[in-house]
Amino acid sequence: MRYDVLTIFFLSITLACDSDQTVAPGGGEPVPGSAIITPVDGMKDLSNAQIVVGGTLVEEGQSFNGLKHGSWVSFDENGLITGITTYHKGAKQGASIEIDNQGYITTYSNFANNQLSGSYKVYNRRRLIEERNYVKGKLEGILRKFYQDGTLMEESNYQNGVLNGIAKWYDTGGNLSIAYEYENGKLVNQEAEVE
Repeated sequence: MRYDVLTIFFLSITLACDSDQTVAPGGGEPVPGSAIITPVDGMKDLSNAQIVVGGTLVEEGQSFNGLKHGSWVSFDENGLITGITTYHKGAKQGASIEIDNQGYITTYSNFANNQLSGSYKVYNRRRLIEERNYVKGKLEGILRKFYQDGTLMEESNYQNGVLNGIAKWYDTGGNLSIAYEYENGKLVNQEAEVE
């Protein structure tokens, strides 16, 4: 998951900004007043924006009426990409990634109207180490964590942001070591039976 996927990523997240959704409650993320703004020809209310700190470009993207819009790219002090976040009229909307200093994606997430929504994945180099799902900013469904070799470490079920159901932990050999049962976030059985 190095920089070679970024071209495809840019194309896919640009499409996410074409929806006609409302801005998140409380407004969206504004472009700082210190940003360098360049109007986009023929597009009223849309500008290109660059945020420069101490002579170094740290972030750039587009501005719609002063709010972040479209794909915004973050850079480190060496000019390397550290992340890409998609906005719609100031609200995080669509895919977002974070990249480490070696060029590997560390986090992939999705947003809807400024809240985590959908798939959320954490990587260590090219290995998936955690995956979960969000609905309206709350964990929903199965959360899985993996050891570095890809073996399942944990599998837990969430409902409305809290543990609900059987939560299982495995040793490095893939053997079930602990299974607890939760109900609405509270531990109700430390000896849960697993099929």
